[in-house]
Amino acid sequence: MLCFYRYGFTWMTLVSFVLAMILLTITMIDFDTMTIPNGLVIALVAPVIVCAVLEPQISISSRVIGMASVSGFMLLMTLAIPDCFGGGDMKLMFVCGFMLGWINTLLAGFIGLLAGGIYASYLMVTKKSKEQSHMAFGPYLCLGIFIALLYGNEIIRVYLSFLIYKWGREMAIYKYVARDINAKKITGKTEARDEHELSQLLRVKDMYLIST
Repeated sequence: MLCFYRYGFTWMTLVSFVLAMILLTITMIDFDTMTIPNGLVIALVAPVIVCAVLEPQISISSRVIGMASVSGFMLLMTLAIPDCFGGGDMKLMFVCGFMLGWINTLLAGFIGLLAGGIYASYLMVTKKSKEQSHMAFGPYLCLGIFIALLYGNEIIRVYLSFLIYKWGREMAIYKYVARDINAKKITGKTEARDEHELSQLLRVKDMYLIST
């Protein structure tokens, strides 16, 4: 239902539904066995590639950086603190980073860390978990990935708008002309406080401001 509400009658609805079912399966297995099967990570590759084809506005460079942005951080953390992340978690974020691009991959990782941290704190406070015990982290990463896939751009835009609002400048409606990564000219209008903010908001969508 969420997939249809987000994408309507498009191929992305079907692709995002398939992704959601694989992520749900990973969540249930990780909760039960504390592992993410390699087969399910491999199963993500096909819908991830299809998603990349259907959403070309995310540049290849952004996708490649996304593959390493969170998974690379997890690897470094695991080298510093053994067993703090599982290999399945890193593979999951590596594959999905190509689908999301680096900005939404960071968002997915942040949501996963936040949700997992809240649950871990609950376990510690209620004494349902010992300090040195492990917990499944994959389910929270899956939650972050799904949210970032459907609403990542909107969440980032709201966050950027909030930061700029704190600077105290007045909002204005800007009509703009921009180009996407395929050099296609796009016109539109949006709220921004100045042209710099407008350029940053468009950059999140992999568009480049030409004029206002």
